[in-house]
Amino acid sequence: MSGSDNTSYTVRTDSTGGAIHTPWRDTDSVIIYNSNGFAFLDLPKASTVPGRVVTARPIGSGSYIFFPFAGDSVNGNANLDVMSGGVAAIVSDGVNSWFTLYSRNTQVDP
Repeated sequence: MSGSDNTSYTVRTDSTGGAIHTPWRDTDSVIIYNSNGFAFLDLPKASTVPGRVVTARPIGSGSYIFFPFAGDSVNGNANLDVMSGGVAAIVSDGVNSWFTLYSRNTQVDP
């Protein structure tokens, strides 16, 4: 639970690596990525999950890449790479974009 609002968050640990595309799970809220490689989180179409927030935190030496559905973007870019030691939370606008709520140690691919 997160305080008095009775909201709970599903935390998933992902240890895949080597340019693997990890499918989105309907229960994804917080993803802890623990690998020395990198992996992509294939985001669903933003219009199908309006207001949805997902957070990624790589704890190994690898990076975790938010990879939007075809035609969607993250902050107007092709993807958002959360580097080792970084963290990022993104939210769906319910149309065709994901936007960063907060981030540290990230980079984008235009």
